[in-house]
Amino acid sequence: MARVRKETTVTDIPDQNVVYTTQDEVHPYSTLFQILNLILGFISGVLLLRFILLMTGANPAAGFVQLIYQVSSIFMAPFRFIFPSTAAGGSVFDWSILVAIAGYYLLFYLLKQLVIVLYTADTAN
Repeated sequence: MARVRKETTVTDIPDQNVVYTTQDEVHPYSTLFQILNLILGFISGVLLLRFILLMTGANPAAGFVQLIYQVSSIFMAPFRFIFPSTAAGGSVFDWSILVAIAGYYLLFYLLKQLVIVLYTADTAN
């Protein structure tokens, strides 16, 4: 999506197609898209790890589990307590984490669309 390749086919000569290929263009917002994808990947990865650790009943006293819970709590703050958690044994199914992941995907999609609209509005004139 970041690169555009322009090709022109010339058919003046019968039975021969000559294809002229121009150099690849890189959109100015492609770097911003890569940064947004990196941030989204980090956030959704940490939230997914939190979901898996809660589902499997991981020991909350373990260092790695504490780290994931602390880092992910920052991203869970707006979505906490939207839905009740379901607990069975040592496992916890937290719907709020899944809503948070979907919410961040939606937010980043809208941010990318906003960048495209702003860029195309700027270049249209």
